[in-house]
Amino acid sequence: MRERVLFPVGMYETLLRRVDTDFVANSATLHTRHPEGAFHKAQLGTDFSGEGGLVSTVDDMLRWLAHMAAPVIGSQATWRALKTPLRLANGCLTDYGLGLVVSNYRGALTLSHAGGVMGGNSQMLKVPAAGLDIVVLVNRSDVLGMERANKILDACLPGLAPVQRRPVERSAYSGVYRSPSTDCVIEMFVKDGRQAVSREGYELPFESDGDDRMCPVPAWSFIKQSIAWRDGRGKPASVSFNNHGDVDELDAVEPSAATGTPAIVGHYEAKSIRTCITIEEGGGGPRLRTQGPFSSNAEFDLKYLGDGLWKAKSTGSVPWGAILSFATGGHTFSFSSGRTRALVFLRRSERL
Repeated sequence: MRERVLFPVGMYETLLRRVDTDFVANSATLHTRHPEGAFHKAQLGTDFSGEGGLVSTVDDMLRWLAHMAAPVIGSQATWRALKTPLRLANGCLTDYGLGLVVSNYRGALTLSHAGGVMGGNSQMLKVPAAGLDIVVLVNRSDVLGMERANKILDACLPGLAPVQRRPVERSAYSGVYRSPSTDCVIEMFVKDGRQAVSREGYELPFESDGDDRMCPVPAWSFIKQSIAWRDGRGKPASVSFNNHGDVDELDAVEPSAATGTPAIVGHYEAKSIRTCITIEEGGGGPRLRTQGPFSSNAEFDLKYLGDGLWKAKSTGSVPWGAILSFATGGHTFSFSSGRTRALVFLRRSERL
């Protein structure tokens, strides 16, 4: 990486570290804000691959952005692939090339890619027509670098298109919805005073467009998802989830008490990934613990959503989440998260 990419660009203070505990001298420490308001140092404590192991400085990232205008590494085909949005098989045109988000901010074409780790995040953004490069690095969990970068654009670029006035936010919705065809699970709830949506345990801030539809807030607009319903009065009985052009119909899951907790307690295994899950009774409800080659002793609290669905939420400060969908009797469940889809776990006494 140093010889082929970093040094030819002049990025001498950028490196790839193997694990999160390999701290770099003079680095800013990452912090998360806990509910009581205090900040705590944060780290993942897990192996990183290439997309999360690079550490850099504002100056080096500005060198990378400047290099993009006249690259000395990579071919023309490489950079064309990085900057060309991809079209999905369903015809939906994404805002994402093979590495860069191609977007439009108030009429200005931008190239960007944000990043996020536990206790920090970043935004790298280029406005080719204006010769403007922006790098924002944040070492706390409650400030979003993408929003700060947009404020810099507002201040530095004259003649931007007027800001589109957002509609008055309707009352936030709460509820759980499940697709009978794909088993996709969406939960709507209020977090930090604003509407949030969780799909398979992965949370994003959403807002209303004033027309019985919710979409990701502008900072996340390149994620082309929306939730719509026909009847805006009260809790809708069903919603339509549009995920980059694929539409799924989800029905409301009726809330119910945490029934059947003893039935799910036990030891489960997914042999395909050599991982075991133990579900135990806890003081505040059931708790899930993992053991395997990719994560050991990760713990999650389980919350019953109804209809055999349980939401797993990390007990640590890392906001991991997932949905467990149990079969009748609790002998097997599927595990779905932001990066895992319907991974099947069987009780150790069960056989395929």
